[in-house]
Amino acid sequence: MWPVIEFKTAMDSVLKSACTLLFTSSAYAATLTVGIHNETGDELASGQTTVALHLTDARAANEATGVIHRIEQIGAQFKPFISAVQKGSSIKFPNRDSFAHHVYSFSEPAKFQSELYSQQESHEIKVSKPGVVVVGCNIHDWMLAYVYVLDTPYFAQPVENSVHFEQLEPGAYSLSYWHPSMSSPVTTQLSIAEGAAKRVQLSINVERIEPIAAPSHSFHEDDDY
Repeated sequence: MWPVIEFKTAMDSVLKSACTLLFTSSAYAATLTVGIHNETGDELASGQTTVALHLTDARAANEATGVIHRIEQIGAQFKPFISAVQKGSSIKFPNRDSFAHHVYSFSEPAKFQSELYSQQESHEIKVSKPGVVVVGCNIHDWMLAYVYVLDTPYFAQPVENSVHFEQLEPGAYSLSYWHPSMSSPVTTQLSIAEGAAKRVQLSINVERIEPIAAPSHSFHEDDDY
């Protein structure tokens, strides 16, 4: 005769095993805290910086799917002015103004044009390559936005001059930072041990950049742009 196993007992066993596996996995996962020191003394500039981690022996490219970011147009400005997204994700550009914008980019990671539209979202723009996307408006020349596209899920823009990464697997990493004033990211190497709670200090040298202010002209619904 086949043994009878109560469903509750079996499920308790499965859940107990799953919890044990999760606890064991979490116990060996590492964390990294990166402190940011800006040599220019401009602490606000660190909030425009993107810090990223790349596992140097990763076998497959990391890509986000089904993730949509939004960069709004408000008062003839892009908001946020500077952002970071993972490769494979998409961006929409909602126009919150009562007048039209023509959003475009000639940057290699995402070349696109969204023809004149107002008070609605643009079509979805997928970013399929890492790099920097400079976004502009063909009608309002002062409007600019910067999007840093990364091929790693480990990235952040500093808050109070630090960033924190969790659930890191042990190994060799490249730690990099980027700012719109830089032609390419600055990279340094580090290793992270199993279960480590590592802290490093990153010294940068960047100055805060501001979006160009819109002209004092008041925009109205009956404007011809």
